[in-house]
Amino acid sequence: MIAKCELVDCQLMTEELIEKIKENNNEYICGTYQIGRYAWFLENIEPLDKPIAVNGQLGIWNYKN
Repeated sequence: MIAKCELVDCQLMTEELIEKIKENNNEYICGTYQIGRYAWFLENIEPLDKPIAVNGQLGIWNYKN
């Protein structure tokens, strides 16, 4: 784990959303944007001072010390 954040929204990809994301080239070149996929919107992103080794998990999960 390299950061912690707050998931504030999840939206189904539409042509309109993809066009909006294209306005931020750095975001667009780092993702796979196709109609029918989902976009997660994050806020309060805080990089950790040191990465934490965790076992991979499916879905959204909360980390507990």
